[in-house]
Amino acid sequence: MDVYRLRSSGVVPGRLGCAARYPFSPKLEAQVKPSRPERTPLRCFLLAALVAAVVSVLRFPGAKAGDTPASVQSTTKDERPSSISRDCRDLLDQAEKLAMFMQHAQIAIPHFLTVAFEQQGEITLGKCFEKCGGDLYKVKKAMSDILIKMPTSTDFLAYDEVTSSPQLNKAALRALAMAQRDGKMTIGVEHLVLALAENVSTRRMLEQAGCDVKVFLEEVVTVYEAKLKADMERRSEKKSEPAKGASTQRAAQSEEEIIRSFCTDMTELAEKGKFEPVLGRNKEIKEVATVLTRRGKGNPCLIGEPGVGKTAVVEGLAQRIIEGLVPKALRNKTLFAVDLGGLLAGASYRGEFEKRMKALIDFAVKSSGKVILFIDEIHMIMGAGKSDSSMDAANLLKPPMARGELRLVGATTLDEYKIIEKDAAMERRLKPILIEEPSTDRAIFILKKLAPMFESHHQMKITEEAIIAAVMLSHKYVKHRKLPDKAIDLLDEAAATKRVKWDMQNQEDDEMEEQAAEDKANAEEHEATEREDAERIKKQKHGKGTEETLQQLESEIEAEAKKDDEELVLGADDVAAVISAWTGIPLGKLSDDEKSKILKLADVLHARVIGQDDAVRAVADAMIRARAGLNRDDMPLGSFLFLGPTGVGKTELARGLAMEMFHSEQNLIRIDMSEFSEQHTVSRLIGSPPGYVGHESGGQLTEAVRRRPHSVVLFDEIEKGHPQVLQIMLQMLDGGRLTDGKGVLVDFTSCVVILTSNVGAQYIISAFEQSEKDGKGALARFDETSGSLEHFAEAAKGAEAADKEEEEKGDGDKKKSKTLSKSKASRSWKKEARRKVLSEIAGAGLLKPEVVNRFSGVIIFEPMKAADVKQIVRLQSRDLERALAKKGIEIILDQSAEDFIAQRAYTHKFGARPIKRFIDNNVGAKMAPWILTGYLQSGMRVTVVASKRHKNTLEAHVSDICRLVMGKCDRTTRKARVLASIPMKDENSPDDPGR
Repeated sequence: MDVYRLRSSGVVPGRLGCAARYPFSPKLEAQVKPSRPERTPLRCFLLAALVAAVVSVLRFPGAKAGDTPASVQSTTKDERPSSISRDCRDLLDQAEKLAMFMQHAQIAIPHFLTVAFEQQGEITLGKCFEKCGGDLYKVKKAMSDILIKMPTSTDFLAYDEVTSSPQLNKAALRALAMAQRDGKMTIGVEHLVLALAENVSTRRMLEQAGCDVKVFLEEVVTVYEAKLKADMERRSEKKSEPAKGASTQRAAQSEEEIIRSFCTDMTELAEKGKFEPVLGRNKEIKEVATVLTRRGKGNPCLIGEPGVGKTAVVEGLAQRIIEGLVPKALRNKTLFAVDLGGLLAGASYRGEFEKRMKALIDFAVKSSGKVILFIDEIHMIMGAGKSDSSMDAANLLKPPMARGELRLVGATTLDEYKIIEKDAAMERRLKPILIEEPSTDRAIFILKKLAPMFESHHQMKITEEAIIAAVMLSHKYVKHRKLPDKAIDLLDEAAATKRVKWDMQNQEDDEMEEQAAEDKANAEEHEATEREDAERIKKQKHGKGTEETLQQLESEIEAEAKKDDEELVLGADDVAAVISAWTGIPLGKLSDDEKSKILKLADVLHARVIGQDDAVRAVADAMIRARAGLNRDDMPLGSFLFLGPTGVGKTELARGLAMEMFHSEQNLIRIDMSEFSEQHTVSRLIGSPPGYVGHESGGQLTEAVRRRPHSVVLFDEIEKGHPQVLQIMLQMLDGGRLTDGKGVLVDFTSCVVILTSNVGAQYIISAFEQSEKDGKGALARFDETSGSLEHFAEAAKGAEAADKEEEEKGDGDKKKSKTLSKSKASRSWKKEARRKVLSEIAGAGLLKPEVVNRFSGVIIFEPMKAADVKQIVRLQSRDLERALAKKGIEIILDQSAEDFIAQRAYTHKFGARPIKRFIDNNVGAKMAPWILTGYLQSGMRVTVVASKRHKNTLEAHVSDICRLVMGKCDRTTRKARVLASIPMKDENSPDDPGR
């Protein structure tokens, strides 16, 4: 009897302060105080409070209740009991626990009798009581009533603060005297029960429960004396056996015990239908059966990646043995799965593991081939159990395996099989059988056969679309696991997710309906009470109200039945939702609207990256081609080399692509190549080789891609990195994978790889300027003398007018040739610039031709045009607009202000990056003191303009917004302040224009 059984039966309150339900009286819950966590029980001969009363008697036999040690006569040692029986000691310990949990200051007789009658086993007081005609339930209830009425302690009682009651002390002394009288060496349960029965109230309680107390006591004495006699005979038999060493006795186990303790009969489990059906592995099962029927070395070893179904092949073999679908040599065989961890557990003494292993091997050998052992993770036998001057499991298995006396099936992974390969003697005794990942078609077939099992478990219909989606989506997006395991897990989790969501939704609906019904009833009752219409209330309750309630209940029952009859169906969308949670890819990116989003990718990127139409279109086309499945499966989704001057949008396009393709800029893995300027720094990307510091931590690139396999990988400014570092790109771009320092392949087929470089920017700028001079565009050029933005609009207009005139004169074919010639001319400068830039890259040794040829596209980013620069100014000012809008302040950049900022913040040398700094330093920074001093407050508008009175000056016109006409300014409150006075700078100036 332990305290946990008392708690489960309702006698003891729960550990967390929650009173358990008591089967006899609900009042007990109100009487029990919360208790703190259970402490280790005292393992002593008597209760802490009982020791003072009994130990003295143990020292001075013959004592009676109330005697002092001085008044007790001395006797010989052989005449007095020396201990308390184990059964009695356990009952006293449980009684103390019960009193402590109920926060009773004293252990009384009802505590002891409660735990005694609740005791379970072959010989108990409860069975004796019922055998004598007593009503066990009635006596339990009587004791519970007494316990409920007992006062509880006002302060929390610790485990050792509970004492025994005087009645229990007196009974203990009587039990001691009875044991001494009978000449017993231990105080047994029967002695304590006889002593307790002398208590008048206890005797009356037993009699009221219908028990003949005299017969009951005789039965108790008879039963417990018989038990004591049987225990003594058992001990005497053990003494008559030859003496064995302590360690030998602990290690002695029969072969049958070894098999039962450390092996599992797989054929028995297969016969009981405990295994799932094994499908699509007929070839592998036949290979295993063929090796097992060999005369010698019939030991197949299944090797393969985790999740491909190695253990399932062995389970399939067990099923075939039961069904008789195996060769004659394997019929009526028994397949045992060895628990290698169980064999090692507890084998702390020298030779104990070897004895267990030897008994297991002898059992298999003596069976004359009828027993086949299966060891999963067989590489663990190498060195298992080995200590000083002892053999490991592998060396114990080698001799019988070589002689053909032992049939063994192993399973391990490809990497862990290398451990076995180091031992040539063990390797030659095993026949490796490679278990490959099944194809998607075979995986779909397997899942279709397993679908009825999942339908029965989850109580829903699984559609064929869901099965196909589970295989295809897991194969596409879960690269680090293998089929069919990952598809099975995906389908199972999708079904479980939908079932839980459905059940929780139904529960919430029921709670809402109950709450609505309760609110409606309360409102009706309140209305009736206010009108003081008692008759109406009565009629509503007993007449019409009853009918309406019945009708409502009937309709609810019908609706619930109809709802239950609705079959829950698992579709492809449910599977996509789970794969989205696994990979972090938004659900929308996996559903049908993915096509429309990909087709609109160019428009979305155009709004983010200004002035790079050709680059955006090239990237969008490559992504559309990849999503359509027209690119190779062993390559990244796209790989690009972005070339162009700084500040033209190369990095911004990578950010936008990560946002649109994977819905988060966190999926942008940016590698700053300036950190990899030395040759040895390649180990930081892929991880250090074995034996070097940091080998276990992995590489900066490989670990990031392993954690986020669906990402945009950006190698920024490759000219700053060492050329040898960039040679790893060849494997990544061509095979879609990269081997890290541990030898593990990292998959890049779900990534977009982008490299950026500023090399040859002068060629791009020069070619672009020459093209603009020929009238094919409008390059932003600044006149230092006039300080205005000069467009080559006149030249462009002249060229357009000439083209138009020629088109009007020519026929249709001539018009077509003209259009093609213009398109060709517009791209000619980019081809020339690309040729020069790639030549410089090759000359610098950054990228070899074989690497460049594997990019999806080499994209030239052209310098900004005037209209593009102004548009970027508007985009960069939005952050300042949002910040001021939170304070209730409106800001407007006039067209003249946009021209002012564009003229002074943009240069070909620094690109568009200085525009953001220019706005922050010359507009935002100047307005910050105005806000702190109260000059600029909520409800005001700031209009930023280029000053007409002062040259090279930017002004801010501050005014209140008219409350009568929304959107209009109150001209009477307009005030002008100078923001900045900045002259034009030379295009080739070394100074950053944004500062």
